[in-house]
Amino acid sequence: MSETLEALSRLLTRDVWLLTEEEGNTLVAREVKPETTGALRFTVRRVDVNSVSVLALRSALDEHELVRYAKAAAWAAAKSAQDEEEDGLPPEPDDSEPGDATMRAIATSVSMYAVLSAGMAKPTYEQAHSAIHGTALERALFHAILHWTPEVADPKAPGGS
Repeated sequence: MSETLEALSRLLTRDVWLLTEEEGNTLVAREVKPETTGALRFTVRRVDVNSVSVLALRSALDEHELVRYAKAAAWAAAKSAQDEEEDGLPPEPDDSEPGDATMRAIATSVSMYAVLSAGMAKPTYEQAHSAIHGTALERALFHAILHWTPEVADPKAPGGS
């Protein structure tokens, strides 16, 4: 039974070894071989990134807000089409609603936070947040979870004794 649990654990979690380096004036983190000198070890778990991201975005912008943004965008498109038919000046831009770039930034931030919260096992994101937030390590961990590639042993290879 414990062999089964260990095998399942290997499928659902993996260690990520990250090494930070300077490239020009930028600090970058890249995944390296286990136990590389100077590398930091993190244990991450497999998560359904799409579901986690969507649920987090929905909770950040509740249904009321999402419907409001959708209605505002539909109204603006209809108004723009109507204005194109009539002679006259185009309408003044409305800065009260967030633009596409702002909404993408919000979505990316919320998604990253949710995925790291769900995917970091050791240390947890809450434990590491103050040390890694806004750093190359944070983005590298997000990408390690996003682009999950567990190293699974070949099932046809002879097992250990």
